[in-house]
Amino acid sequence: MQSLTCSSFIKLTFVGIFLASTSFAGEIETKAPSAKMGVVWENDQGIIKAGDHSYRSWVAYFQSDFYKDQRGRCGSLSPSTEQSQALWGNTGDCTNSYTNPSGTYDPSTGLFRIPVVVHVITRNNGTGFISDAMVQSQIDVLNEDFQAIPGSLGSPGTDCSLEFYLATTDPDGNTTSGITRTASNSWYNDHGNYKNALSWDTNRYLNIYTNTAGGYLGYAYIPNGGGVVGSNYDGVVINWQAFGRNSPLDPYDLGRTATHEVGHYLGLFHTFQGGCASATGCNSNGDLICDTNPESGPNYSGCWSSSCGSSDPVRNYMDYSQDLCMDNFTPYQARRMRCTVENWRQNLWSWDNGGGGSDPTGACCIESSCNVDIESYCLATGGTYQGDNTTCGNVSCNDGGGGNPTDAPITGLLVQIGTTLSGNIADLDDSDNSYLLIDATKSGSKYECRIDVTCTAESTTASRIDVRTEVGASTTGLKTKVYLYDFYTNKWDRIIQYNQGTADTIKEANDVSSPSSYIDSSTGEILVRVYCLKRNGDYVAFLDEVNVTVTP
Repeated sequence: MQSLTCSSFIKLTFVGIFLASTSFAGEIETKAPSAKMGVVWENDQGIIKAGDHSYRSWVAYFQSDFYKDQRGRCGSLSPSTEQSQALWGNTGDCTNSYTNPSGTYDPSTGLFRIPVVVHVITRNNGTGFISDAMVQSQIDVLNEDFQAIPGSLGSPGTDCSLEFYLATTDPDGNTTSGITRTASNSWYNDHGNYKNALSWDTNRYLNIYTNTAGGYLGYAYIPNGGGVVGSNYDGVVINWQAFGRNSPLDPYDLGRTATHEVGHYLGLFHTFQGGCASATGCNSNGDLICDTNPESGPNYSGCWSSSCGSSDPVRNYMDYSQDLCMDNFTPYQARRMRCTVENWRQNLWSWDNGGGGSDPTGACCIESSCNVDIESYCLATGGTYQGDNTTCGNVSCNDGGGGNPTDAPITGLLVQIGTTLSGNIADLDDSDNSYLLIDATKSGSKYECRIDVTCTAESTTASRIDVRTEVGASTTGLKTKVYLYDFYTNKWDRIIQYNQGTADTIKEANDVSSPSSYIDSSTGEILVRVYCLKRNGDYVAFLDEVNVTVTP
């Protein structure tokens, strides 16, 4: 492929579908270091906790077999710690030259929701008009293809657990349809700086533009080399005649052009990238994906062909096949896209129903009463949210489903990352605006803040555990994650993940699976880790509540 430098300062990867076969690529690469995590800590009573062991002092700990066998003088990571760290991942897992198809990025770990704004650009005479219904049909096709929705044309594919929705709030906080309309003969022909004028914050929205796409069916910039995310030119451009379901441009009339270009936007290359690349090192050659067969060149006709000694992936969305032939992303493509979303587009998505769109309702317990509300309203009124689509008929607010639930009191605190700390354990007891503050510490390009909180339950077993946290920050652009320590597997399990705003954010993980595994069978202690991360920016985290409710 031909290298294209879009400016004298930034080198980009640009890919598109042309009505013939032209495409361009250029790349730069950035890697970020990963953070280390440990499970040895001191509680408020001065007891040293190390795995399943307790020691009266650090002297006793350093004389123990645990220290000699599990730690040693040198702090290199053990395999189990590496496994725990893999929950984080980094930009190095999905660059322009490498893909790490780690289970960390498996779609089963949760749903990413992505807000979309569609900028419809027409001629001054109205040519290029696309109705609201046609715009919505394209969003529907994206979800069918990226979620392999049963009964849809995309059902044979992989459920990538990526959901797209028309934005309901614009960058200024105003209500919106997620559609803008502009008439300009120049912009309609893909000329001029229309993206500078029309784009919404490209960190926070997927911007899709419809015009003539410069003679392409569509084009987009791959973000995995840096320099793209946050720029005005980031986004997807689609030829308006190939936009939406049953659009005018047969055989590209089923909305798969947008599926293809959004695949690029989320880090995927063409299946024919690199031609007949070797199967050896498939994570770092060709399209960087090991479960797509190499392909000598793009497919333009038919739904089957072969080259490179194997059948070609002509049904894959990242080939050039006709829309009716396309029906799948592969599992490793799904993981690369999710790696891109999580590490390169950190401010784009919301986790589950946490940031926009239509929020589902669920049962909300306020003391012994139960109401069906949306999550944000339930939390704002001091309730305990029982999960999406639950009903009061399935929830008992009196006893949580078995026994009397009680709050496990906080009995210890360890600050593992953070240059300064102000506040004390009492500041984490409830949501009372009495904060514990931690100044983040820089580790490579990351600024990190992490605390481990020890709670002690009355029982060493549980039928249910609910976790509630409240976190704020001095600046935007943070990612917050909450973990529980699994005493059976000796690793941290991530239970909550979201983009952190400056306003207080209350999040709950209700009815965590395998609850007894998170309780020390000898002491009843529960370990909660709250971790905030921001790249290239100092900040202070405000921690107001870490609450664990245990139902025997």
